[in-house]
Amino acid sequence: MFWLGLVIALLAGVASIGASRESVKRRYPAVGDYHLDIFALAILIVGLGVSAVDHLQSERSSWLKAQVEAQRRNFAEVATWNFKGAQSISRDYSLPGPLSGWTDGYVRETADGKQVRFDDEAISHFESVLKKYPRYPFSYYFLAEAFRLKGNRELAGRYATQAMNIFRITTDIPLHSPDHDDALKNLSVGFEQGKYVQAKEK
Repeated sequence: MFWLGLVIALLAGVASIGASRESVKRRYPAVGDYHLDIFALAILIVGLGVSAVDHLQSERSSWLKAQVEAQRRNFAEVATWNFKGAQSISRDYSLPGPLSGWTDGYVRETADGKQVRFDDEAISHFESVLKKYPRYPFSYYFLAEAFRLKGNRELAGRYATQAMNIFRITTDIPLHSPDHDDALKNLSVGFEQGKYVQAKEK
């Protein structure tokens, strides 16, 4: 579009040249200099407008790209953390991370899926991790599941939405943990599969 704007502006310049004007006036006697001036100005304005729009779109595209890159940098570290808090970019290998073991006693893996505690102690634990690591999506994820099991659909939906927003970012980052893909898929279908159990009373 930028080059189209330049071509249109060039046509306006050609329309302003004396030889071109005389040729037009000989062919169309009713056309005078006033009409040609208006025509040339209109073409020039259109050309400059097209170029300006293209420039603004290019600037906006560059700004959006910079925003996406900044967002990826902000979430690059947590994207490598699996649901247990370990650094893991594959299902077969992991390294200790800042949150390693944070799910011990609160989330259990079974053949039916992950069983999440939803008593007050568990919810308080998930919330404390969320406050310390607000970019880590699994705290929102397990809070969504805990409140779903507790019967609080409003809070479950709120945390599920926040988790999905982060997972959409982390799953777009190269070398992220596969757990992020699994969680995003589970959120997309609404936590309707699998069996869950409540922690036994102490």
